[in-house]
Amino acid sequence: MPIFPGCEESKTVKECFSASIAKHLVKNSDYVLANDEETEYYLENFEVTEISNEIKTKKIKCFFTIDYQGKAKKVRLQGNIDRGTRKKFKENLKKLPIMKPGTLKGKSVDIPFILPVFIKQF
Repeated sequence: MPIFPGCEESKTVKECFSASIAKHLVKNSDYVLANDEETEYYLENFEVTEISNEIKTKKIKCFFTIDYQGKAKKVRLQGNIDRGTRKKFKENLKKLPIMKPGTLKGKSVDIPFILPVFIKQF
């Protein structure tokens, strides 16, 4: 399994990896993670808009490969989001930091991923 920078010392490398990817995905967008503690705090303590009760959660599936060099490749998204947001999310995934690549029998290998991410738009 590739290791996302900052997850090296984590006891749950897989969970740290998924959470880090999801946070990177929504970076600089009009979306927040629907299941993120910071987002829940924000929704509970600040009035976002008058229609904040109508904010719907969307599920996006992110398909990508972390190659043998630790770079994100073959990025694809599936979900009900507009074209501009899809483009922004793809760009964000392509800009993932270089990771420690996954290995198999001591050799670095490409590892494909499907990561479901739940988001809310403001």
